[in-house]
Amino acid sequence: MTPIQEGESAAAAGPRESLRLWALAALAEAVAWAAWEVLVARPGLGAPEELANFALAVDPGATWRFWLRLGGGAWSRALQSLLLAPGGPWQSLYGFNLLALAGCAWGLWRLARFLDGEAAAAFSLLLCFSAPFTFLQARTTFSYVLVPAWILGLVLGLRGRRGAAASALLGLLAALAWLDYEAWGLALPALALAWATAPPGSRARARPLAAGFLAGCGLLLAAEAPYLRDWLFERGRGGGFTGAAPALWMNLRGYAFGSRLHPALGLEDVPTVPPLAWPGLVAGVWAAPLWLWAWAFFGLLGLWAGGPFMEPNRAIVAWPALLLIAGMGTAWWGKRLPRRPSRLWLGLALVLAPAIGSRGFVRAERAWDASIEGPSREVFRMAAFLKDRSRTRSLVLGPALEFQDTPLLERCLGRPTGPPTPGAAVETWFLVPRTLADPADPRWGRWAAFNAPNDPHPLYLLRASGPALALLGRTARDLADEEAVLALPGPARLRALDGRVAEAATAWSESVWAGLRLREALALGRVTVPDVTAPLEGPCLDSAPLEAIQGAFGRLEPGLAALAKARENALARPGARWVLAFPQRPR
Repeated sequence: MTPIQEGESAAAAGPRESLRLWALAALAEAVAWAAWEVLVARPGLGAPEELANFALAVDPGATWRFWLRLGGGAWSRALQSLLLAPGGPWQSLYGFNLLALAGCAWGLWRLARFLDGEAAAAFSLLLCFSAPFTFLQARTTFSYVLVPAWILGLVLGLRGRRGAAASALLGLLAALAWLDYEAWGLALPALALAWATAPPGSRARARPLAAGFLAGCGLLLAAEAPYLRDWLFERGRGGGFTGAAPALWMNLRGYAFGSRLHPALGLEDVPTVPPLAWPGLVAGVWAAPLWLWAWAFFGLLGLWAGGPFMEPNRAIVAWPALLLIAGMGTAWWGKRLPRRPSRLWLGLALVLAPAIGSRGFVRAERAWDASIEGPSREVFRMAAFLKDRSRTRSLVLGPALEFQDTPLLERCLGRPTGPPTPGAAVETWFLVPRTLADPADPRWGRWAAFNAPNDPHPLYLLRASGPALALLGRTARDLADEEAVLALPGPARLRALDGRVAEAATAWSESVWAGLRLREALALGRVTVPDVTAPLEGPCLDSAPLEAIQGAFGRLEPGLAALAKARENALARPGARWVLAFPQRPR
């Protein structure tokens, strides 16, 4: 009996043989735990820097094309931005993640059940929910969370009888998915094999499928034209295929057995594929069809590149295939054991799997908890502080000085930050980034510090004094203009940043350092000593010159190190920023 016939016969079995209710219970448990984790137990974003991206995506203005870039997360951010539209609470962001998690589980169940019956489907879900990596996906704000559900949906669509319109739509979506994830090219061979190995009468129609795919490629090239050169260059510098064999081996070893990883993109020293899946992967050599192995092979090629591409999320294309292979292989072992596991015990294991995976996730993230969740927790504490004050007087949040956290703070506050009533007393508070804060000097106004456990760099709220209020308003306008130019292609972006440095109304500008880093990253000319010396000797208020110089040069030259250290020591003295911002002290 072929795998497809076996799956069809299992699907036709009576209600007594069904594991569907157990699977639904396990899915409900996994989604409920993920919702509790991200909304109640440890609220906040897994990657706080994504808040700056969502700020532009929610109110894109003239920068909407910025998100139509290879790997820019266009579809994920568009869907998440709809949930974050004005009036929507910040918690709605995770509705997208939970739906994507449920979509991945549904796709695994449907495809494994079709290929090898309900036992294989149950084992695939069991391994999925017992993996701590699954629950990391539920919390991240990156586009990776959508990829497993997306590719499984396309595979199911391609391996079914479809009309011309539906086939063309599948081809269009297969091409445009590249906008969401830059490694989507690795998924295309897997999709082609999934279609080619399906029975001729049970797959999408070839010509409409090809026409839709070509149309999607045309739209893709039209949207990517301004950014294609930058993308190719930056990705080439980001690792490329230099030393490919050592990088592949190192990253595969980390993927299989755990390694040191960025906390938002992987679990440190935790295998991405759970050890429970290894026997099934071995048996999958006999149990799983060849096109599933090809799918896993192409997906794992994302680990070939070095540098920033080594996180498990870079092999997210292979994740569903590995779970399917391991599920089918585990079912293969089950059929050959002297005493087969009953459906009752299999169902109980399926329901217990989310508890295993979630516990492993919490244990793995404990060491990173402060560094990942700290900024978000600080913002929530700020919101509570401001809401309490707004009970007695009108409250206004000043123009954004901290682009990463201001959107979340505004959404946490909601209605209390509405327009003040005429004649009412108004308090204006600024969210001040760590590198620009000077709480030691009371002349700036009233400071309120918020910091997470084990975090030596708190965030600050400032109710500014008169002179400081005017300065911070001008600074916010400068920084907003600087943020807007990031939507431009690389060379134009550098020219615009240089222009902003020359036109800035205040010295409180990070464009100086951003311009230097960008020039080096795009290889548009080596950063020279005068480039760095001028801002260090001038009125720049950046408190991290050593980091900027290190990023530009790769090492510190003795003269520059001494100059940078002197600037750091000067800025560390109480009142230094006030003197730099206001050379003539107000009486």
